Amino acid sequence: MVTIGRVLGAHGVRGEIKVLPLTDFPERFLDMDRIDIFRPEGKLIAPLSVRTPSLHEGKGIFLAGSD
Repeated sequence: MVTIGRVLGAHGVRGEIKVLPLTDFPERFLDMDRIDIFRPEGKLIAPLSVRTPSLHEGKGIFLAGSD
């Protein structure tokens, strides 16, 4: 597991989540079709399918649904 971002919270009303990139290349978020969300101690919360990744003000925004 490699941490590439931190969830900041929900965004909008369509199931989007806002992510703070912890990488020098936030563009890598644009090619993702799946992400795994973990608690800080490493426990898996949920695998998510990414539908519409985008970057906004240096943050990743994902419209995601659980698998």
